[in-house]
Amino acid sequence: MREVLSRILDEYLTNREKPFEKNELANYIRKGAPDAVRKMAHLPQKYLVKWSGYTLAKSQDSTPKS
Repeated sequence: MREVLSRILDEYLTNREKPFEKNELANYIRKGAPDAVRKMAHLPQKYLVKWSGYTLAKSQDSTPKS
């Protein structure tokens, strides 16, 4: 969890003015961070991790929130 938060905090200032759509940090926050948290927490597949409008389901696919 520390690694996830450290990356977000370390890269935020340099990325905050960049376009959100193609921003590498924004993509990490939406897709990479939730998966990393789920793996670090050793959550069983039956639990969902929701983060920034995306849900990691049992298949580990990120899908936009409807």
